[in-house]
Amino acid sequence: MEIRQGTLEEMMAINQQIEEFNMPYGMEVLRNRLAGRNWLGLVAEERPGLIGFKLGYELEPGVFYSWLGGVLSPARGRGVARELLYEQERRLKRMGFTEVRVKSRNRYRGMVMLLMNEHYQVAGFEAGESVFEHRILFSKMLAD
Repeated sequence: MEIRQGTLEEMMAINQQIEEFNMPYGMEVLRNRLAGRNWLGLVAEERPGLIGFKLGYELEPGVFYSWLGGVLSPARGRGVARELLYEQERRLKRMGFTEVRVKSRNRYRGMVMLLMNEHYQVAGFEAGESVFEHRILFSKMLAD
C-alpha cells in the first residue's frame, strides 16, 4: 500500500463509494471549505486502485482539523485507516502543527475506537437527532 498526497477528485471518488456516507459532499463543498486554507489530503492506493483517503485543513495557527476520511469496504480491517492517520500526523508535525482535532459520529464505532486507541482525547460533544448521530470531538497534541 502506498500513501501519497491526493487530488480532490481522487478523494471525492473514494468518498462517493463509501456506503455509510449517505449524502457525500460534492466537489463544490470541498472546494469552498478548503478555499484559502492550508490543507492536506492523503490517499491510500493499492493495486488496482484507491482504497482510502483522509482530508483536513488548518483551523487556526498550529491546529489542524481532520475533516473527512474513509476506507472502502473491501479494504477494511487491514490497518488502512491507521496508516493514513499515522502519515497525516507525520506530515502535520513537519508542517509545524501542534494539535489535531477530529469529529466522529457515534455510529462510526471503528473510527471512534481507532482515535481512542491512538491517544486522541475526548474534547467535546455535539448532540445529534439520535444517539447514533451524536458527534464526539477528539483532540491530540502532536509530540516532537
